Amino acid sequence: MSTILFAGGCHVVGYPFGPSFSFATLTVQVLRERGHDLNELATLPYLPLGHANQLTGPVARHQVHTLVLQIGHYETTLEYLIPKRFPSRQNSSEKVQAHISVGESQSPFGSLPGTVAWLIRNRLKYMADQLTGSYCLDTHSFQKQLQSFLGMVSGLAIPRTILLSPLPCDDLTLMSYRRKVNPMYAREAVANGFDYVDLLEDLWPTGTPRVKMHHDGAHLSKESHAAIACRICQHLTATMPQVRTAGLAGRS
Repeated sequence: MSTILFAGGCHVVGYPFGPSFSFATLTVQVLRERGHDLNELATLPYLPLGHANQLTGPVARHQVHTLVLQIGHYETTLEYLIPKRFPSRQNSSEKVQAHISVGESQSPFGSLPGTVAWLIRNRLKYMADQLTGSYCLDTHSFQKQLQSFLGMVSGLAIPRTILLSPLPCDDLTLMSYRRKVNPMYAREAVANGFDYVDLLEDLWPTGTPRVKMHHDGAHLSKESHAAIACRICQHLTATMPQVRTAGLAGRS
């Protein structure tokens, strides 16, 4: 029996619903139901791009055969980017840093329901970002971080690594950032010999209605976790023909 390790942000452990609803758990459930021996699950959440070395221990300890990476969300949030651009605002990121470091159960981004106030704030923030040419997002710096992280992962010699694209969110500004950096994921996956799964365009192409996709501004719904699990399993069928994706519908 070998292990599939899901590493990255809070979504790999199903925040805010819990691990049993995560796309990681749902993916492995399908593998087990179809009798595949790649059915032991390990997760490593709250993994910033600057801490790829945190993978070394879990990879060795669990004898990881397949690594699924969902990375780069923290580095495209305004809570991370604003202190980078404006050092005087450095203290404003302390709460987020603590969340990333220790995995607090309470999100520092807060719950952002689809109220009128949220919709207005969301649109105004996006307009301001567009008017400034997305000044807060330094794509060159992000690419360097991504390259460094994936280079470190490549050195671990894991038999198979699957890099997921950024996941969608209901924050228009953050979603635009994730679309801007998404091509970097595809290029770096090829450069390192990794599989690449483009969830943004496969499941949520431009213009897709947001109904049932999101729990709040930053986190996905249960339905979205199930959809991601289906997509990962579909990708795995290329080398694991006994894996099927039927049965995930309705797991929400």
